[in-house]
Amino acid sequence: EKVSEQMPNISKDENTSCTDKDICATLKSSAKKKQLSITPRTNMLLFGRPPLLPAPKKTF
Repeated sequence: EKVSEQMPNISKDENTSCTDKDICATLKSSAKKKQLSITPRTNMLLFGRPPLLPAPKKTF
């Protein structure tokens, strides 16, 4: 009975600053499935750095 097979293997090659790798893996898989909207906060969790945000559009 191998319980470890249920957990996804997370390689150390991934350049993330996530401390909880389970949450990080969930975020990444959700983002890939388009179930998660990428916000500056999730970007920080996924990539460990602030995202490059486009200039806000001026609405008149």
